[in-house]
Parts: sequence; structure tokens; C-alpha cells
Amino acid sequence: MRAHHRDAQDRPQFSDPAADPSSHARIVFQLPLVPDITLVGFNLTKQQVQAEDWWFLLAEHPTAPRFGLDLFDAGNPRTGEFGVQRKNLDWNDLTDAAGRLMLDRFLSPRSRALSITDDRSTPATFAWQTSAANVARALLQNPVRAAFDARKLIDKMA
Repeated sequence: MRAHHRDAQDRPQFSDPAADPSSHARIVFQLPLVPDITLVGFNLTKQQVQAEDWWFLLAEHPTAPRFGLDLFDAGNPRTGEFGVQRKNLDWNDLTDAAGRLMLDRFLSPRSRALSITDDRSTPATFAWQTSAANVARALLQNPVRAAFDARKLIDKMA
């Protein structure tokens, strides 16, 4: 994709491909290599990449959901007695101070008092373990996307 500008932190900002078809390069070929690699060719020249702000994006498919907790983050405090933001839920919230898994932390009937907040869904606050749907909602991982500056990748190949 071509960035239409960069923000104050020098991060690329992309326009909607539906609104600006010239913001993304056409894929010329795809070649899957077993077990988990895909080679992709784009309709771009080295000169185009060097002259314009092109980026290669790797993204998880948004319709292939993953469930789980984030890895332990020492900077993320343990969940309080009554509530946590869904985006901050990690393995720290399931372990004791020694790092041992506390099976009753989220699996006991008293854990139903724990409320989880997710401002991007409706309703924004829900109780843990009141239904399988709420557990899945709490453990749903957002798709990840990473952008790589095409100029830096092409320059290394020259």
C-alpha cells in the first residue's frame, strides 16, 4: 500500500483502498510454499518504490479469529477484584504472585463478579463466565497487521 502521509510519530497513514484504488499495488502472482510461506509479486518497479512511500503489509485475516490471552506483561498490573479492560487481559490475571496458574481465578462461581470492559462492543461491560459467548468475547484476539517500508527492503536487495 502507498501511504498518503505520515503522522507526527512518522507512522504511515493509509487511505481506504475502496476510496483510492491507486493506494494499493496490484498483485501479479502468489505462490504458496508449504507449509506456511507465500511469495507475492506486485506490479511495482524499483523506481516506483524508491520515489513513492510504498509499504508491504502482513496482516492476519480478520475472519479467521484467534482466542487466548496475551503473554505476561510485567508492566500490566494484576486484575483488580471487580473489573478489567479486555485489551489488558493477560496471563498475569490468571496467576498468583509466584506465577502459578490459579484455576479458581476465572473458573469459580465467584469469578462471575468480575466485569470486563470493551469500549468497542455492545454492551461495553459484561460479566466473565456468565456464558460461553462472554468467555469467547473476552479471549478473542484482535487481528495483527505489520507494515514494512518498501524502500528499506528494496535498498537492501540492490
